[in-house]
Amino acid sequence: MSTKKPDRLLWIDIETGGLDPNESPLLEVELRVTDRMAATEFERIHRLVSITEDSHITLDQEAEKMHRENGLICDLKEQGIDYTRLYSDLSAFTIQASKHAHLIPAGSSPHFDLEWMDKQYPGALFGISHQHVDVSSIHIFLDTINPKLMNSIRKHVPSTNHRTSQCLDRDIAQYKLMLGTLTNMISDTTASAHTCVSIYSMTGEAFSDNQRTLLSMPMKPWEVKSNA
Repeated sequence: MSTKKPDRLLWIDIETGGLDPNESPLLEVELRVTDRMAATEFERIHRLVSITEDSHITLDQEAEKMHRENGLICDLKEQGIDYTRLYSDLSAFTIQASKHAHLIPAGSSPHFDLEWMDKQYPGALFGISHQHVDVSSIHIFLDTINPKLMNSIRKHVPSTNHRTSQCLDRDIAQYKLMLGTLTNMISDTTASAHTCVSIYSMTGEAFSDNQRTLLSMPMKPWEVKSNA
């Protein structure tokens, strides 16, 4: 009898020479596998794509400036690998990781990275889920609920120099902070719902839909206030 593989997050970040996958080259890619809480990292891979003077690779002016300043251009010339080896390394990594878990892509707008990889390295990321964990979407969600709370979270998130390692450090740190915040919100909501049931059991009176909504909304960390 087969055992269902656990879900794990496949964190992905890439650096490119522009915003058009049809024209701009992939420069750097990093993958990390963690549990769904991002508390435990199981494995990672980091690769640079080789560029030479005769490779005819063209970078956008803004991208070239940024990647010269953060050292990526220099690293590419010294540590970069060719297309064939990059494809092989990424395939081997994801094939091995997918043997042990169901891989769910994660990151900041991971659809951008995945679409880019699919365009330039089709099939290199093996056995990944169609579902995504998008840190950017969670960010927008929390910022909509409570801008002050989200601003507080931002202050504890590390900055990035637009290299993959720092970007993933930032994404994972922010994800863990937001996940903890949402967990507390749900816990507070559950406690409020239990209070609502207790009040009903004591009074024997039914609540209107609006009353149920207000009673089930947590005062912290949202600090909900009634306009009545």
